[in-house]
Amino acid sequence: MSLGYDRVRFLAPVFIGDTVTLTYTIAEVDPQKGQSLADIGVVNQDGVLVAVARHILRWVKNTEGGETLENKFINMFDQ
Repeated sequence: MSLGYDRVRFLAPVFIGDTVTLTYTIAEVDPQKGQSLADIGVVNQDGVLVAVARHILRWVKNTEGGETLENKFINMFDQ
């Protein structure tokens, strides 16, 4: 579940017809809190960084009986 975005900054203008590309990088994982932080960067077609942000994600239990997102993250780092 998204807890929102922090440090959102618009660094350069984006115009109609521009092509933007977003990168989403997991920066921190905290199994005790059950959340992760991700850095977001947006560049335009010229490679100019036009926006940045940090995404705060809280893990929730899967109510359908499958593996929880928290367990997937923990298992990924235990290998």
